[in-house]
Amino acid sequence: NTDIALSLIKAGADVNHATKNGTTALMAVASFIHRESDRPDTALALIKAGADVNYANKDGDTALTRATDYRNSDTAFALIKAGADVNYADTALILIWAVRKGNTDIALALIKAGAYVNHADEYGTTALIEAASEGHTDIALALIKEAGANLNDADKYGDTALIWAVRKGNTDIALSLIKAGADVNHADKDGDT
Repeated sequence: NTDIALSLIKAGADVNHATKNGTTALMAVASFIHRESDRPDTALALIKAGADVNYANKDGDTALTRATDYRNSDTAFALIKAGADVNYADTALILIWAVRKGNTDIALALIKAGAYVNHADEYGTTALIEAASEGHTDIALALIKEAGANLNDADKYGDTALIWAVRKGNTDIALSLIKAGADVNHADKDGDT
């Protein structure tokens, strides 16, 4: 509740206090699933009071990764606006997470804020490969046309965004990749194109 948070802040509460598992108030607010109308205002109050937007717990979670994980778009936007590092070392996969969860608003905000668009997870999956595979057209188009994503990056199986788009029947994404110059002759590890 924003009113309670403001009262605690006014009374001198440490906005950067972390629990034993490393959760701060800002991280907790970003994790809230209920009372959506309170989240952005409470997050903004904590940020204004000096909450560290880039604090990471021992698992590497930050308020921004939590907001992305819980699909709290307004809180994520507030964090990005306040300078949350969209490329923090332990959270460099945040764009892939947003795409994987189908959170177009957060993914587009991360792209606009300069998130590494070509970073790959342990399977070699990039944000573009994920968007092409899952049919998230708006995100894929932003990655292709605006963010300069590498069109021919391949995952550990040799599959590119174009192969995934074709395989999953995501025609608009496949055509956009072809138009942008994706390698139409790239073969995966099994020799499939």
